[in-house]
Amino acid sequence: MIRAICLLVFLCTIGLARAQAQSGVITLTVVDAETGEEVPGARKLQQRGARNVLVSMAGDGALLLDETGAVHRIGTPKGKVVNSVGAGDSMVAGFIAGYLQSGSYSYALRLGTACGSATAFSLGLAERRDIDALLKTIE
Repeated sequence: MIRAICLLVFLCTIGLARAQAQSGVITLTVVDAETGEEVPGARKLQQRGARNVLVSMAGDGALLLDETGAVHRIGTPKGKVVNSVGAGDSMVAGFIAGYLQSGSYSYALRLGTACGSATAFSLGLAERRDIDALLKTIE
């Protein structure tokens, strides 16, 4: 059986608790996990056909609005950012791999966060051992 995932939006906002970005006519608003639930832009994207909306907020973690309407939030592991080039791509790749391996959005978000963070903490793209080490620290 083949499973398909639609990641329509990937938005990276560095250092902002509330961020807005224009994507066509849609304004995506992300609210800090500590202060509220509001994710109206992500819900608008689902109304327009997105199955899952994954938003990276750099050092503030990530948010996933899954196809059931559930909101998943995750923080970031501790580490020193060396170079963030490729971190977002690594996060998306890890999320897709995690979901295809497990069918679990929670695990996919954890693996995506580990991949993105491991890349940000490296000079180049992360290596498997670095990803595995970070994955153990993320709940």
